[in-house]
Amino acid sequence: MDELKLIIKTDLNDVNLMAITEINTKCIIEGIEQNEININGYRILTKNFMLPKFRGIACYIRNHLNSTLIDLKTNFNEFLCVKINCLFLLIIYRSPHSDLNNNQHLITLLEEFLKFRGQKIILGDFNLPTIDWNQLHSRASDKSFENLFLQFRGSQKMNILIEIDGYMV
Repeated sequence: MDELKLIIKTDLNDVNLMAITEINTKCIIEGIEQNEININGYRILTKNFMLPKFRGIACYIRNHLNSTLIDLKTNFNEFLCVKINCLFLLIIYRSPHSDLNNNQHLITLLEEFLKFRGQKIILGDFNLPTIDWNQLHSRASDKSFENLFLQFRGSQKMNILIEIDGYMV
């Protein structure tokens, strides 16, 4: 939460959109109201904010941008989908402890999202540490979620931009 408070105090003149995953602390001890994380000039959309067992997602969108929360029917719980003007945005948090069912629900969610007509961006924390993003290869087993994700990415012709140690790859 300290990082979020630092962002709130930062000069955000050039920022139209911010997406944050893991907005909740791992152990929710005291309740924080959503109005405590508001930023002047932005609309905030949240998913699973301050709910136990969820990490939570927040999306800040400049007030002058036309934005609509999109409800996707899915069994994957840690996502937020927004239409901003003519752009569709999907923000994901996938736990590193995600099971096979949850992983398949994530792939189904991605398939549904990619059916939207128009420009689409998918971002978030997928927790895929065994993938070498330069080679688009995983050192995990062939049946791992990492390899399933790489196969899905290839079949959908998705471009991937990854931040590693502060550098975009």
